Amino acid sequence: MPLLIALSGWLPSAALALASWYTARAPGRGRWLFNLAGVIYALAMLALPLLPQPRFPPLLRIGLGLPLAAAGLALRAYALSYLARQRVPSGLGAPGRLVTTGPYGVVRHPQYAGGIVFVGGWFVLWGGPSSLAALLPILGVIVFQAWVEEALILRREFGEGHREYRRRVGMLLPRRATRQQ
Repeated sequence: MPLLIALSGWLPSAALALASWYTARAPGRGRWLFNLAGVIYALAMLALPLLPQPRFPPLLRIGLGLPLAAAGLALRAYALSYLARQRVPSGLGAPGRLVTTGPYGVVRHPQYAGGIVFVGGWFVLWGGPSSLAALLPILGVIVFQAWVEEALILRREFGEGHREYRRRVGMLLPRRATRQQ
């Protein structure tokens, strides 16, 4: 069972990564494929830690997993609500304008950063050592989606403005402030 749990994170992750790439390369087409792959990916991500396996100690699960999962959801919700207040759509379509303020002034992809923190917390909260092996491809596809969004959509839409934004703001982690000389 531990090997099955470890390997079962790879197939849905690969499907979502391919669907993300295809949808971003062919705007207006493939959205159904992206949505279907996203549902399969989300179900696998949420179900994997619940499969029978040795569990982490309760103190670790509650003391680390719960706060991480809650913080990840909060960051993701804040980033989504910030985009909504700016009247900018979220997703793999053309955003209309580049948002570089609020949480997007700290990291370029706060939704994905929140997703990474949530998934890590979820796997600690409900999983065990076996499910952590499936975590790598799941986290990898989140990073891949951020890259796809930048490489195939934002760079094309915003050119030099996006290049300057990338120079100033980290992708998933904040950059250290540099001193002005």
